[in-house]
Amino acid sequence: MTGALQKTLEFLAAVCLYVFLFYSIFAVYYTSPLVRGTPLVPLNVSHLATHLIFMVTDGMRADKLFGSQLKYTPFIRNILLNKGAWGLSHTRVPTESRPGHIAMLGGFYEDVASITKGWQANAVEFDSILNRSQRAWAWGTHEVVQAFGLNTVNLVMAKSSPSELSDLVKHSISDIDRWTVDQFLAELHNKETGFFATLPISTDQSSTLRKGHVAFLHLDAADLVGHAFKPDSNQYVELLGHLDRSVEQVVREVENASKGLNVTVAFILTADHGMTDWGSHGAGSIHETVTPLLVWGEGLSGPKLLPDTEIGQPVSTDKYGLPPHIEGRVRRDIQQADLCPLMASLIGVPIPVNSVV
Repeated sequence: MTGALQKTLEFLAAVCLYVFLFYSIFAVYYTSPLVRGTPLVPLNVSHLATHLIFMVTDGMRADKLFGSQLKYTPFIRNILLNKGAWGLSHTRVPTESRPGHIAMLGGFYEDVASITKGWQANAVEFDSILNRSQRAWAWGTHEVVQAFGLNTVNLVMAKSSPSELSDLVKHSISDIDRWTVDQFLAELHNKETGFFATLPISTDQSSTLRKGHVAFLHLDAADLVGHAFKPDSNQYVELLGHLDRSVEQVVREVENASKGLNVTVAFILTADHGMTDWGSHGAGSIHETVTPLLVWGEGLSGPKLLPDTEIGQPVSTDKYGLPPHIEGRVRRDIQQADLCPLMASLIGVPIPVNSVV
């Protein structure tokens, strides 16, 4: 064997070794932790609500929504004081839309194997609240609603908003949220196959323990406005008013449409992630990893009142920029992935099999 040939073989062997070692890093550390084939475990409890409306205001800062005594959001304030439980939902990095929604609806945090998809999609299929329900609808941006592979599941309808609505030069700051709300209202008033329409439960749905109707409304305006104008801008304050009116319209229309029907409805309003003062997210700062949470309706407790002995005491804000209570209504905090079993228990379906809770 000549010296040149030997050097060539040694070089090729070294390259192969480095390629093997490089691949082994991904094989060991970037393999999906999701376990496939896990059986469903029924809750063995009756449902608390027949219908669930899950509203996510993308990128909403908790201190902006719940701060200033909610003077920009009178309807949400009324819900907080008289009907619902409020608090904070704590998420994890990366504080992006796709992993945040998967944590809430799937019950698990970012799958490290998603690095092989450039963090833009999940590497493996996963279970979620939407495909546990008997029927579900999802409206919002393509990035979010298509992350769940919803159109592959029978009786689950996903519809993406037109991409041009994200252009705040050509459209109002509230247009993209208006589109989502209008889509929901159209289904709400569809008596044949809409949100309150009664359809027979098929044998397949019964055997897979599917129950309840779930409407998922992805409201992207807060994220767009935060990026474009920053959370301290007048446009962000204006957006809070638009959000309040959107939530009010959804609730009022649901109340009117459900009169005389044998249905019970629960509502959840939250965000997938927060945002920094300079309009970014993705990292782990306090304002990025803390999101607002307001829940009310059937099966959900009302406000937790401050003990009489503490009423009138001086109130200061904490590191999140929020007080421990608002007008005597105590704040309650949860982990973002806890929303998944909460929603499962509300409509009485098995907790999605990939949930970490």
